[in-house]
Amino acid sequence: MARPEFLWPEPPESMLRRRKAPVATLESAGAVRLPGTFEPGTSEPGTDDRRDRQAMAGRHRRGAPGSAPRAADARAAMVARLRRKGLTDPRVLAAMHTVPRERFIPEQYADMAYADRPVPIGSGQTVSAPDIVALTASALTLTGSESVLEVGGGSGYAAAVLAQCASRVISIERRAHLAERARAVLGDLGYDNVEVRHADGMAGAPDAAPFDAIAVAAMAHEIPPALLDQLAADGILVCPVGDRSDGEFLRHGAGRSESLSRVSFVPLVEGLDR
Repeated sequence: MARPEFLWPEPPESMLRRRKAPVATLESAGAVRLPGTFEPGTSEPGTDDRRDRQAMAGRHRRGAPGSAPRAADARAAMVARLRRKGLTDPRVLAAMHTVPRERFIPEQYADMAYADRPVPIGSGQTVSAPDIVALTASALTLTGSESVLEVGGGSGYAAAVLAQCASRVISIERRAHLAERARAVLGDLGYDNVEVRHADGMAGAPDAAPFDAIAVAAMAHEIPPALLDQLAADGILVCPVGDRSDGEFLRHGAGRSESLSRVSFVPLVEGLDR
């Protein structure tokens, strides 16, 4: 796929300024906090969180947890929140409005599905907060024709969002039970352009390379060479890079790297967990 120019629209400024979150409380490949959010247990919730709580209380009165009308209302509120934070990419906004995030969330956490925070999915992992999913997709500047590699698939939610924005997605998850569950949910929802693999994400998917876009959802000491080798000449790769859980969210392409923000992620781990 040829692009006329390698131009990166700047991600919304309000989505790039983050507060570092303690990894112990947000054990997730996408665990970053954004302006307008707060740590559970604090006494000064942000404006967006108050809106989420008020909307959720109203939805409790109108329908049972997980009901279609409630979920649709919550999705619309989430997209409105992303717009307020400055997200303008129409393809990403449409994807966030379309993908039923609640389907990727364990039932006991259904009421948290659209909150401005990561949500537990088991094994100490979470589905990333909507904001980080949207920022990642926006940073890749997808046009609909791309082949995308996702490393650290987790619940499958981010893969579904990417699948709405691109032609095909290969999502790699090193934990067998998470990969199996993501594959089942994506299949139930009809995402036939997503392939979930139980594999070592650091090795990528060389048999399907090159990729127009690569998204990594865990902190690496450096961008894995195997992933750089699998990136198309005019492709874009986003990856958190740093020491242990703290580092920079980098966007790499056209021979250069750019830091989008400081972030906290769990480390990128080599090998498989069966």
